[in-house]
Amino acid sequence: MSTFKIAEARGEAEKTERVRQEMADTVVTAMQRRFKNDVPDDLRERLEKYSQEELYEVVVRIVTAASAEEALGPDDGSSSIAPR
Repeated sequence: MSTFKIAEARGEAEKTERVRQEMADTVVTAMQRRFKNDVPDDLRERLEKYSQEELYEVVVRIVTAASAEEALGPDDGSSSIAPR
Protein backbone atom coordinates (compact mmCIF):
# COMPACT_ATOMS: atom_id res chain seq x y z
CA MET A 1 0.00 0.00 0.00
CA SER A 2 1.37 3.39 -0.93
CA THR A 3 2.09 6.12 1.59
CA PHE A 4 -0.76 8.15 0.10
CA LYS A 5 -3.24 5.28 0.54
CA ILE A 6 -2.11 4.76 4.13
CA ALA A 7 -2.54 8.47 4.89
CA GLU A 8 -5.93 8.45 3.18
CA ALA A 9 -7.07 5.43 5.21
CA ARG A 10 -5.82 7.02 8.42
CA GLY A 11 -7.71 10.21 7.59
CA GLU A 12 -10.91 8.26 6.98
CA ALA A 13 -10.50 6.38 10.27
CA GLU A 14 -9.98 9.67 12.12
CA LYS A 15 -13.06 11.18 10.46
CA THR A 16 -15.16 8.14 11.38
CA GLU A 17 -14.02 8.34 15.00
CA ARG A 18 -14.72 12.07 15.12
CA VAL A 19 -18.28 11.49 13.85
CA ARG A 20 -18.75 8.66 16.37
CA GLN A 21 -17.60 10.97 19.19
CA GLU A 22 -19.99 13.70 18.04
CA MET A 23 -22.84 11.17 18.01
CA ALA A 24 -21.90 10.06 21.54
CA ASP A 25 -21.98 13.71 22.67
CA THR A 26 -25.43 14.07 21.10
CA VAL A 27 -26.65 10.95 22.92
CA VAL A 28 -25.40 12.30 26.25
CA THR A 29 -27.11 15.66 25.70
CA ALA A 30 -30.38 14.07 24.55
CA MET A 31 -30.43 11.65 27.48
CA GLN A 32 -29.71 14.41 30.01
CA ARG A 33 -32.59 16.48 28.64
CA ARG A 34 -35.01 13.55 28.28
CA PHE A 35 -34.29 11.69 31.52
CA LYS A 36 -33.01 14.56 33.69
CA ASN A 37 -31.14 13.14 36.69
CA ASP A 38 -31.88 9.52 35.77
CA VAL A 39 -28.81 9.09 33.56
CA PRO A 40 -26.18 6.47 34.47
CA ASP A 41 -23.01 7.91 36.02
CA ASP A 42 -20.92 5.81 33.64
CA LEU A 43 -22.84 6.87 30.51
CA ARG A 44 -19.87 8.34 28.63
CA GLU A 45 -17.71 5.32 29.46
CA ARG A 46 -20.42 2.96 28.23
CA LEU A 47 -20.91 4.91 25.01
CA GLU A 48 -17.20 4.59 24.21
CA LYS A 49 -17.90 0.92 23.47
CA TYR A 50 -20.74 1.66 21.03
CA SER A 51 -20.24 1.72 17.27
CA GLN A 52 -21.65 4.50 15.13
CA GLU A 53 -24.58 2.24 14.19
CA GLU A 54 -25.29 1.38 17.83
CA LEU A 55 -25.25 5.07 18.77
CA TYR A 56 -27.80 5.72 16.02
CA GLU A 57 -29.99 2.99 17.52
CA VAL A 58 -29.77 4.66 20.94
CA VAL A 59 -30.83 8.00 19.42
CA VAL A 60 -33.88 6.31 17.91
CA ARG A 61 -34.76 4.56 21.19
CA ILE A 62 -34.44 7.76 23.25
CA VAL A 63 -37.65 9.01 21.63
CA THR A 64 -39.83 6.26 23.10
CA ALA A 65 -37.81 4.78 25.97
CA ALA A 66 -39.18 5.04 29.49
CA SER A 67 -35.68 5.16 30.99
CA ALA A 68 -32.06 5.78 30.06
CA GLU A 69 -31.30 2.09 30.52
CA GLU A 70 -34.06 1.17 28.07
CA ALA A 71 -32.67 3.69 25.58
CA LEU A 72 -29.21 2.15 25.88
CA GLY A 73 -30.68 -1.15 24.74
CA PRO A 74 -30.04 -4.78 25.58
CA ASP A 75 -26.68 -5.80 27.04
CA ASP A 76 -26.55 -8.90 24.87
CA GLY A 77 -25.54 -6.96 21.77
CA SER A 78 -28.76 -7.65 19.91
CA SER A 79 -30.38 -4.84 17.99
CA SER A 80 -33.94 -3.74 18.42
CA ILE A 81 -33.92 -1.51 15.33
CA ALA A 82 -35.02 -3.15 12.11
CA PRO A 83 -32.53 -2.85 9.27
CA ARG A 84 -33.31 -0.22 6.63
